[in-house]
Amino acid sequence: MKNKGIKGFLKGFLYAFRGIGIVIKSERNMRVHIAAALNVLLLSPFLGVSKAEYAVLLLTSALVLSLEGVNSAIEILCDRVTKEKDGHIKNTKDIAAGAVLISAIFSVVIGFVILFKPLEIAGLFVSIFTNPLYTIAFVVSEALLVLFVIGFRKK
Repeated sequence: MKNKGIKGFLKGFLYAFRGIGIVIKSERNMRVHIAAALNVLLLSPFLGVSKAEYAVLLLTSALVLSLEGVNSAIEILCDRVTKEKDGHIKNTKDIAAGAVLISAIFSVVIGFVILFKPLEIAGLFVSIFTNPLYTIAFVVSEALLVLFVIGFRKK
């Protein structure tokens, strides 16, 4: 393989960011996963999670997002191969979607194990909803996430 130097190295990052943008724009499930990850990762520090627990939450979020990207790439490639009904293509797409589902289910379970702290959750929401500025910030941020999830249209 030819050494492309620093310019080629940097182009690789541009291509990767372009790919991330494509999957965000074209796949609603990716936007749902991003919104869920943002909620978990932004609120969990207020629930007293340890650095190790936060690292686990980061890793599980990254796994789900990465697999959603791989699933989307497989779907695009399969659709390029044929639009006709094909059992192998269907199986390939279903297997890729199943991999995302497995990671998402385990991510939810891990999140529940780490974040299920009823007293801390109640205290967080009391803090949010008894301070008008926090209430506005929370409601606006959640509304923006909803718009993010439903706002893009597939081309």
